[in-house]
Amino acid sequence: MNWTFAKKKDLHEITAFLTEREWECAALTGRLRRGGKPHFPGPGEALIALRRVNGRVRQVLYMSKTGFVCPYFPELPLEEIEAGKVRDVFFAAWGLVNTLIGLRRHVQTFAAWMGIHPSVSVDYYLMKADARPPAPVSAELSWLKIRQARREDFEALLPLQEAYEREEILFNQNDFNMNKTRKELKLSLKENIIYLASCEGTAVAKGGTNARGFTCDQIGGVFTHPDFRGRKIARLLMYRLLEHIFAGGKRACLFVKTHNLPALRLYDSLGFRIAENYRISYF
Repeated sequence: MNWTFAKKKDLHEITAFLTEREWECAALTGRLRRGGKPHFPGPGEALIALRRVNGRVRQVLYMSKTGFVCPYFPELPLEEIEAGKVRDVFFAAWGLVNTLIGLRRHVQTFAAWMGIHPSVSVDYYLMKADARPPAPVSAELSWLKIRQARREDFEALLPLQEAYEREEILFNQNDFNMNKTRKELKLSLKENIIYLASCEGTAVAKGGTNARGFTCDQIGGVFTHPDFRGRKIARLLMYRLLEHIFAGGKRACLFVKTHNLPALRLYDSLGFRIAENYRISYF
């Protein structure tokens, strides 16, 4: 039952383990990659705890200083002796949880071990696609332009990003923080792939990656302005995004709310299949 804090020299071993089934933990591996290269978090950024079995890394716990916690505990039973050891490791670090994200059983296990109870938990299906999607029946709409976003598209994307957060993420509209949104969007334009769809020069839809792993890119933030829904814009945009991802030799994954039937139908038509149950808990 050997839990230890990782060091920079462990990064290659950690990534080799996580990429065996990276679609399950792209939210974690995306934080171990920066500027297209492996990245070990600095001491003021995050800590990584490891559990080795027979000398091999078998479980990983990522804990950021801001309270973002991502457990990856494949094949780990819920046992009290493990709970005590993980509590010791966790509280030796920051001891703070704002967001707990990962496979549902891993999130549940970690919360039970810590004896913590989320304010809200949201359940998703984790979906993955291993092959290029079928081409849309209509690959073009004459009035719609779809292209990869650039940094200078920041102001055009900002209203869509705000609307997406208010509709899909926030439970209390008063929690919206424009400064935080601006900061994260700027970083995303730098580190992620984002595609935008525009009509007469106005951005009407967007979608991109929200975590770029080593073998798998995680898609998120797919959003169409309400006035333009029902016109297959999201399908065309997703097709272009997936072309980009697969051209780079990667697979794609995403998580979608279990009750979002239109999105589930869209992703199914693009070759995604449900792989796991996923959960985000907020504290």
